[in-house]
Amino acid sequence: METWLPAYGWENCYEVSNLGQVRSIDRVVMRSNGIPQTVKGRVLKTPPAKVGYPHVHLWDHGRNKTIMVHQLVLESFLHARPDGMEVCHNDGDRSNNKLENLRWGTPSSNRFDSVLHGTHGWLKRNGK
Repeated sequence: METWLPAYGWENCYEVSNLGQVRSIDRVVMRSNGIPQTVKGRVLKTPPAKVGYPHVHLWDHGRNKTIMVHQLVLESFLHARPDGMEVCHNDGDRSNNKLENLRWGTPSSNRFDSVLHGTHGWLKRNGK
């Protein structure tokens, strides 16, 4: 079952689901000519970034940011990223951003996971 929560840091404009989807919410924005306009919410596309992780571009009253979906899911459902931690994908699949597949871990544990999953850059470059 899909559960939606406000997106961490973007609560007034976006929601994120436990299945790794991001959507904008219905809202009224002020156009440059001063006329308010109602914007209908929609599920956002999450193309992979150059490094292969799905990302989204978020906008709110002139503020914009590109955020990796896995980080947005964990921060929205658990808590802000602890110092020195990063997102780990339990199955090694960068595109699987379901909450059950994500956890906070140290950079060292994340590299160890990538070796176990065969996704470490050195292994790929050397045909292992």
